Amino acid sequence: MDKNHPKNQHYVPQFLLRNFTIGKKKHVYVFDKLLGKSFQTSTRNIAAESGFYDYERDGKQYSLEPFMGQMEAEASGVIKRVIKQQSLAQLNNNDRVSLSLFAAIQQLRVKSVRHRIKSMNSGLRRVLAERGFTCEDVLPEMNEDDVKQMSIEHIQMAKEFSKHFYDKAWILQRAPKSKLLYTSDNPITLHNLVEQPGRGNLGLTSPGIEIYLPISKHFSICFLCDSMKQAIDLGVQNADSIQQQLGYYPMDITPLQHIDHVIKTGKPDSLHPENVTHQNSLQVLYSSRFIYSATNDFELVKSMITENPPQIKHPPEITFQ
Repeated sequence: MDKNHPKNQHYVPQFLLRNFTIGKKKHVYVFDKLLGKSFQTSTRNIAAESGFYDYERDGKQYSLEPFMGQMEAEASGVIKRVIKQQSLAQLNNNDRVSLSLFAAIQQLRVKSVRHRIKSMNSGLRRVLAERGFTCEDVLPEMNEDDVKQMSIEHIQMAKEFSKHFYDKAWILQRAPKSKLLYTSDNPITLHNLVEQPGRGNLGLTSPGIEIYLPISKHFSICFLCDSMKQAIDLGVQNADSIQQQLGYYPMDITPLQHIDHVIKTGKPDSLHPENVTHQNSLQVLYSSRFIYSATNDFELVKSMITENPPQIKHPPEITFQ
């Protein structure tokens, strides 16, 4: 490996974290869910570990870090332009491909993925043992190197997942100056109001899925399920047809028209404070341990921990019956 190969490797890139900093020193506030405390530090010191992407195969040393650097360089330019112009309208096809790949990789590169891999292995071994199987013969226990290797294999599948970001309706969302967005050590979050009885509804292709990526303390990008966009288009078209017949709209379709407009034009959707609180709560819920903010206001995190300490303070375990 190159002698200049970086040891401190970020699983949330510094260029993104810097968009949540404050002051000339570009410091960020951090809340530790496990300890229940906040502190201020540099982006260099957070969302990173030594050799996080370095691995060994057949006696040779490899690393995904050079690839990560190249991918981040492309995505950072796209995100910088989006923030500067406060619009998605200027994005060309290559920009959307780059940002889709960045989002897919960001979802797969974080520590929570490794936690889930370890949790799944432990859970399956426990069930097998309860049913009388000798685990080592069927499913050996994974050590840290095994978990790292599998997580890196997941990252290498990101190109396939990126199409699920690319194909969605993109909405740029702008927070009010009085209410800033959080990010975290696991910044890609998912939300869905469309229930799927007997099935999960938080997959990348689930009907109704909303995927959020905060790109600065003022802006986030929502990747909205295409079926929702089609429903919005149909609702606006039907309302316009009725308006032509009656001479007026029989109901208020302003919200539908607004979402239709921001999707088509790339202009920002101005969020209300409660919308920012919702997105910030998703960051708290999805984060493994750390939430990052430009201010030291973590009252939302504290209240969520008070209401549900086990779920909020610790990454969710994968359970089997």
